[in-house]
Amino acid sequence: MSNDVNAVAPAPSLLAGDVGFSGTAPSPTLSATLSWPGDGITITVEATAPAPELTASVIAGIVASFTATAPAPTLVTTGTSPAIITFRGTAPRPAFSASALTGVVITFTGEAPAPELSATAHPAVTITFAGTAPSPELYAQVAAAIAATYRTWVLNTRNNALTEYTGWSFNSFTTFNGYVLAAGPAGLVTLGTQDDDAGTDIATQVRTGKDGFESGFMKRVPRIYVTGDQAGDVQFSVITTEGGTRTYQLSDNSNTGVQTRRVPIGKGIKGVTWQFDMQNVAGCDFGIKSIGVYPTRLHRRVQ
Repeated sequence: MSNDVNAVAPAPSLLAGDVGFSGTAPSPTLSATLSWPGDGITITVEATAPAPELTASVIAGIVASFTATAPAPTLVTTGTSPAIITFRGTAPRPAFSASALTGVVITFTGEAPAPELSATAHPAVTITFAGTAPSPELYAQVAAAIAATYRTWVLNTRNNALTEYTGWSFNSFTTFNGYVLAAGPAGLVTLGTQDDDAGTDIATQVRTGKDGFESGFMKRVPRIYVTGDQAGDVQFSVITTEGGTRTYQLSDNSNTGVQTRRVPIGKGIKGVTWQFDMQNVAGCDFGIKSIGVYPTRLHRRVQ
């Protein structure tokens, strides 16, 4: 769609779809062409007018070229694709404002005592000013690209145990021939067959809920036994509200298969509720079958 107007009139105006042009002047010589090609809107204005006003809004790109002698021209564009505005002329108070999702380019060449150039875009803005202007004002606001962040939760419906995976850039999952497949921007991946994440160690952490051992009194836990298997060093942490977090290391003893090991917990730790946490070191594999805890109840409810 295109509209062409060549007019000599006190108040010419042109409206076409989502783009509008209005000019107000006693006796302007105005030549305006607005076209809507497949990829956006193109505005070309050559005029002599005290206060021409151009407004364009479109989903595709906008290209505006303004060559004129006008005391206070105003040009406002809004779109999703790039907006390109070019001004060449003489204007005491020109005001250009452009907003687009994918970038704005404003070029000003001329003479203007107080030009105002304003641009808002995501992700890039380019403003070029080459002219004579005692007090120019240039504004630019841009939003940087936001990287996609993925967080994945898996719930065991039998015991309500929750597992969270971070750093997984997957948006869908399925099972096929006994394998779990994950799809994302990088393609299709078979889960459970990798020892690392593209060369990076996979950090694993298991934490229990808070346990008061059916008592509101303070407790000590002098003995803790972990049954499971590990292919390297594992850190075991004890967490209490009163004593904070204490961490102990279960070093690799080169034994393979499931085994039971005692955690070398320090003396003096006491608390009403207890939590236990295990983390791998250097991405090693480990598994937990059970954690045996043997608390001793004290005769106090507070520290």
